[in-house]
Amino acid sequence: MKSRFIILFTLSVLLSSCVSLAEDITPPPNYVAPTPRPTMAPAWPEKTPNAANGAPIFAEKCAPCHGETGLGDGVQSAQLPNPATALGSADIAAEASPVDWYIAVTKGNLESFMPPFTSLSDAERWDVVAYAFSLSTSSEEIARGENLYQAECAECHGEDGTGATSTIDFTDQDFMSTRSAALQAETIIAGTDSDMPPYGEKFSDAEISALTSYIRSFTFDFALEEATADEPVATEPSAVDTAETPLAESTPDGDEQTPTEAVAAEPTAPPILEGFGTITGTVTNGSGGELPSGLIVELQGYDHDVATGSFNEALLVEAPIAADGTFIFENIEMPDQRAFVTVVYEGELSYGSEPGFVTEGINTLDLPITYYPTKTDASVLSVDRLHIFFEFPDPSFEIVQVIEVFVVTNPTDYAIAPEEEGQAVLEFVLPEDAENIQFEDGAFGERYTKTEHGFGDTAAVAPGMGQHQIIVFFELPYGKKMDFTQAINHPISSAIAMVPQGIKLKSDMLQNSGQRDAQGLVYDVYASQPLPIGAMLTMNISGKLASNTPVSEADSQKNIIFGAISFGVVLIGAGLWYFRRSKEDDDLYDDDDEVEFDDAEKIMDAIIALDDAFRAGDISEEVFNKRRADLKTQLKELI
Repeated sequence: MKSRFIILFTLSVLLSSCVSLAEDITPPPNYVAPTPRPTMAPAWPEKTPNAANGAPIFAEKCAPCHGETGLGDGVQSAQLPNPATALGSADIAAEASPVDWYIAVTKGNLESFMPPFTSLSDAERWDVVAYAFSLSTSSEEIARGENLYQAECAECHGEDGTGATSTIDFTDQDFMSTRSAALQAETIIAGTDSDMPPYGEKFSDAEISALTSYIRSFTFDFALEEATADEPVATEPSAVDTAETPLAESTPDGDEQTPTEAVAAEPTAPPILEGFGTITGTVTNGSGGELPSGLIVELQGYDHDVATGSFNEALLVEAPIAADGTFIFENIEMPDQRAFVTVVYEGELSYGSEPGFVTEGINTLDLPITYYPTKTDASVLSVDRLHIFFEFPDPSFEIVQVIEVFVVTNPTDYAIAPEEEGQAVLEFVLPEDAENIQFEDGAFGERYTKTEHGFGDTAAVAPGMGQHQIIVFFELPYGKKMDFTQAINHPISSAIAMVPQGIKLKSDMLQNSGQRDAQGLVYDVYASQPLPIGAMLTMNISGKLASNTPVSEADSQKNIIFGAISFGVVLIGAGLWYFRRSKEDDDLYDDDDEVEFDDAEKIMDAIIALDDAFRAGDISEEVFNKRRADLKTQLKELI
């Protein structure tokens, strides 16, 4: 399961922006991490998105925060810790591709307090995206762009954009949905290496903007005569709709929870009392099969104590799951800012929903759960990365504290569980002289087992890329220098070592990969090539910290864990960015252009993202092989 620090980070950001990553946050008791949701396949509009149809949707669901004209000045924007994105700004809209905003509407952006709008149909999401893009242009600008296009571009690209002598089809939704206006402008300005000359000297910035707006109109219907943004959406509100309210900062009143009763899904719901509400959801099988009989869903409620930074359990009730997988909890007390999660247990395994939060006026939440059946073949698991952090809490430098983070991927549609109760799913080898071994979320005799050369992890591994993380702490004798040796008993895509400034690291297996800032501390980063089973990771560590101020052990652990988490998130983002950029480049030019990286670990994350996309069927084998070879070549050059 994910580190509890990641869960707490999500909860704390959503509940109160005054809680920082570096603060000591106490986790909610017995909290279950959300079950990873299946990866969303690339979605392209099946028909032309219509801005007129999207206008009333925008008025109801987006304007309260983003403003009627999309400038981030909505009536609820003042309640947010950060300003809502100014979608109507031409500069901001130019940097976004349609699929970027479609994903934002579909998945939300919890860090910006934007919920997912899953109650909208696929067509409605694209329509509201079309309307959002229309806010940064005008009919006059589009008309000006049309005149320029017909005079300068139609000969090659065709009067209707389908391409005359050019292979580019501006009416292709698949292609255009990944293209931002800024990317189109770059092509117009610089031309291409094949048959398109540069127009940067010929067109002004305003003319280029008009051209990109007109080109977008080949795939978006920007005409707004049919509806206006002031009209309400002609649909009945659902439980999901009522939950789609921006999350504002406030403090729960801390009143004692009134006992509640959970009921099955079949009975007709009684009237909802003031201050109480209904929580629903559906349990689905992530592998596509049937759900096992007899499953029980548990509803957990947590109140956030701003003074202590802790999450206190306020509610725990159960309900049966109907034959179709649905469940319902009625007459649940729902004070402002209470967090709810739903959990299904099967033996030692648990599957949780994403957290849902109560805001003023909300009395319904929908908290679906993805369940996965189990298998015991651990050979399908892989270690994407091994992060190794060196900390020096002892002012005399007699010992060094080592924090290792194993990032494990399960590419299947099954949870990998132990063959027998108490047996480890994965075993890891630690350095021979490791002492005082501890874990971030367990201990020997609980989740973890002690082995001759290290430890074993008995926790099941849920499906997903990098969803399973193991954080282990141990100490090694230092004396201002040491030789570090660790046997590798699982194939590892890359090992990444981080040492504070002032500490020297030498290794034939690791190359310097720059510096990273983790919670105000600067670390030198070193990365390896893939390590096979049987390899010995060796390095020499020496020296003292650059700063004369010692770091306490508590602060050291806290800073490095949060640094590890934030560092990993950035690198995963780099990999996803690379995949998107790769797809755009292939679709547009079909040439040998590469995305160049100057950081070995960013390349490793790009490879991981590429592998995941290929397994999901998002890219062709030809593109996969070409891009993977490009990345491996870059990696060899850096290392």
